[in-house]
Amino acid sequence: ALFCADEVFCGRAPHRGTETCAVVEAMASLEQAFSVLGDPSLVDRLEALAFNALPAALTDDMWTHVYVQQANSVFAGDTHPPLSEEQDPSRRRHSLHYRHVEGGCTAGSADGPAEGCRAHRHSLHDVPSGEDQTANFYGVSHFPCCITNFPQGWPKFVASAVLTHGNAFAVASFLPLNATLPDAVGGGATLLIETSYPFAGEAVLTVSVPQGHSTTAYLRIPGWAAGASVNGQRAANGTVHAVPLGSGLATLRVRLPQPIRVERGWGVLGNVSSPPADAAVVRRGPLLFSLRPAEQRRGGRD
Repeated sequence: ALFCADEVFCGRAPHRGTETCAVVEAMASLEQAFSVLGDPSLVDRLEALAFNALPAALTDDMWTHVYVQQANSVFAGDTHPPLSEEQDPSRRRHSLHYRHVEGGCTAGSADGPAEGCRAHRHSLHDVPSGEDQTANFYGVSHFPCCITNFPQGWPKFVASAVLTHGNAFAVASFLPLNATLPDAVGGGATLLIETSYPFAGEAVLTVSVPQGHSTTAYLRIPGWAAGASVNGQRAANGTVHAVPLGSGLATLRVRLPQPIRVERGWGVLGNVSSPPADAAVVRRGPLLFSLRPAEQRRGGRD
């Protein structure tokens, strides 16, 4: 959902990772951008991160995280491997190194690799960074940035799910929630959203507007939700659908079809002639599919 953000520019290669910091910071930027611009495609991108990239970066209890997570990672550990700073430069600075190349080449510096490494780098169109040595381990901290940064992800995402402007409110993301709107919005209208989204494509919104007041609900319809409807009325995908509401209780039944989609063209620099060539992404609604390989758990040193 967020490719190539491991401190080194590498194009659209799906085997490269994304720093946990980059995930939550991109989410915050997209939330702010939608609140200003109102472009529903911004929330499509936001949800791809919130429902895919961020969960992949954290354990379910959020006690540990990875520094870099990858769409096609085949290894993840529970603690740091026993590498010293000399063995792994990423532990002491964000400098490039060229350690994982054929023949065990370790020559070079932050200014560039030795000739043998440079040739291998060119053959892969790939410049690895020091983060590949320890970044896939789930630990308390790798660099201080992530452990102090990732907690903003979920709270800001939920806080940005419902926005207000004047005497109106917008539902940016159909999360299960209960909100009391400001007095300026429908005299303090309340909103209840019941849903299993993103795993299901239906949501029921119950809005209560005090007597003598009215408001307007703006519902963001995702770009992928072709054939969406609100109370049986067609709602164009990739738009913000307006529903005027008078005083009293109103129920809005939102249906968002979630067809399975295959997107091709991912690869090194988007070049299908370079490995990994013509990689594909399989999506359903805002969720990404992933392979479930046979897992092997092995213990290690404390």
